[in-house]
Amino acid sequence: MARELIVRIDGPLDPYYNMAFDEAMLYYTIKEKVAILRFYMWSQKTVTLGRRQPYPSVPPWKSIQVAVTRRITGGSSLLHVPRKELTYSIAIPSTHSFYKKHNIVSSAHELAKSIARALTGLGFNAHAPGITSQDTSRPYICLLGSGSADIYVEGKKVSGAAQYRERRGLLQHGVILLDYDHYEWTSVYKVDSKDEDALMNKITGLRSIEDVDLSSLIEEIIVQLSGLLDLEVSYSNDLVKLVHESMKLSNNYRDPRWVIQGEKFWALTI
Repeated sequence: MARELIVRIDGPLDPYYNMAFDEAMLYYTIKEKVAILRFYMWSQKTVTLGRRQPYPSVPPWKSIQVAVTRRITGGSSLLHVPRKELTYSIAIPSTHSFYKKHNIVSSAHELAKSIARALTGLGFNAHAPGITSQDTSRPYICLLGSGSADIYVEGKKVSGAAQYRERRGLLQHGVILLDYDHYEWTSVYKVDSKDEDALMNKITGLRSIEDVDLSSLIEEIIVQLSGLLDLEVSYSNDLVKLVHESMKLSNNYRDPRWVIQGEKFWALTI
């Protein structure tokens, strides 16, 4: 069973490398029987698609200046804006009791509740209600849907997440919006009036409510997640094997076949 939670903190990085690192992180977790928590940002505007999300015949993103790739996790597409969000990823091996105790829905919810507690500790009125609707429709933009890992502050969504789970372990990525500008999103996505209204009124960034220190936010999340998993924290940015594997995998995330075919192509690369 995992005995430690290895924490890695990265700055803004290439989108393809970011996604490759998270995949490599899962493999490392499985092999070494450790859990890893990573925080990072994005070096350019990026749309990520969910692994099984169909590639549209007419892409809804407008700008050719936006990078497009896929996550290995599920869910719908998401826009990542440099320095306006904190992204986290966590990988947990199947040998850990948390994996054994929870399925994909309940594990995502428990992780989200821990992050909501971290936000509460910083003075935000945050909660992670879980799935509260029987509506199973999935909007093309992830934040417009409802999921078990959603987090709300003052009634508006500030965070969502997606998870990949297999018999050897799980990987969850999530975003926490720091600054949010719905005009920025609608300058990238083609949306109808209903979705535009939702982007304007149902989503917000933490800093529109109260200023937040990024270091304090990261530290609070580490405290809550290490407590949830009952693991000792080990800080390490020196995961040489993992970094090397991520550099190799990053070419897969640049491959148009991965972006267009999704899971079908990914299955050929693992």
